[in-house]
Amino acid sequence: GMNWKAWASYAGVIMLANLPWYIAIATSVPEFSGYFFWEHNVARFLSGSNHPAPAWFYAPILLLGWMPWCGLLFPLVPFLASRSPKRREQRNAKVGFLAMSVVWCLFFFSLSSGKLPTYIIPCFPALALLIGHYLQSTKSPFTAETFQLEKLQELFSKASVGMCLAGFILPYVLWRMHLESTSFAITHAVVWAMCGLVFLAVRSRLTPKVAWWAYCVVALATTVEATHHVFPEWADRNAIVHEETQLAETLNAPTTKVACVEHSPGSVPFYLDRDDVVLLEISNAKALEDFVNSSDESYLIVDEKVDVASLEGTLPKGRSAATVGEGPRGTILRVGHEVPVESVQQSPPTPVKPRVAMEKTDSQASLR
Repeated sequence: GMNWKAWASYAGVIMLANLPWYIAIATSVPEFSGYFFWEHNVARFLSGSNHPAPAWFYAPILLLGWMPWCGLLFPLVPFLASRSPKRREQRNAKVGFLAMSVVWCLFFFSLSSGKLPTYIIPCFPALALLIGHYLQSTKSPFTAETFQLEKLQELFSKASVGMCLAGFILPYVLWRMHLESTSFAITHAVVWAMCGLVFLAVRSRLTPKVAWWAYCVVALATTVEATHHVFPEWADRNAIVHEETQLAETLNAPTTKVACVEHSPGSVPFYLDRDDVVLLEISNAKALEDFVNSSDESYLIVDEKVDVASLEGTLPKGRSAATVGEGPRGTILRVGHEVPVESVQQSPPTPVKPRVAMEKTDSQASLR
């Protein structure tokens, strides 16, 4: 039967580690509990209120996250699914537990409407143990009856060719997404195609050690290309605020009032290095009015689901908004005092007084 004592001990340790923090944060920030448990758990899972992504989102994440070992994921699947008596002998109950933990983690978070790459990290240790068990059972030199250098060499040679094929296709995908220029796509596709042809020509003559090192080099090149070029380019293309711009400097200033409208603050406080970013709801007109009236100029980071024109219509009298940043995830509005058109048209330009230059010259002369 079930060991209730063990389960109670486990639950007690979890509660002892977590409850003090939840009680402290709920006491200091009363609205946190509902926002955290509903918005960041239930609503994010059911409706994708934050970070919506398709069901296949974790497939490339899994492959890139397991560089350079991702080539072993493909033979691992038939090893775990095989019904042959020999394979069943190599899989004990512990292997089944590890496999179920990986499958459940991937299945659960793939069902979720909201997705982030870090969600599936808990399955990585179990996956590492499964890969190690697969190598030990099928290709380890410590199990002589199954150790074959040719199979090991062929495995990594095929993985190298597959990596080159992926590198050949990726530039075209980036070009179609307008993330790269035509010359970049052609150059990278040609380089990866040549690497793939070289592997096809010499893979039968490679020793297992050379095949492994060649695979590691190709995997490292793919990882560097993705993490240092593709991901930053994608992030910059989808960003509302671009780094090293005047807008970024303005939002980073502690005196600038910043609020998110129907837009989860998420990483906004982190990237702005601030802890005073306000969260506003479009339905709470009073809170929006109070925030806008609290300073001469403020900035609103508006979620893409919000109609900007309707939001501008709810601003207090005498206030106007101008779009200063825009992206797929939302819009940034600068809200300030509305300047009457008549006063702008009727105000004559202030003449420049020549004596200022004379005074400056006299001042400079007196300092010499």
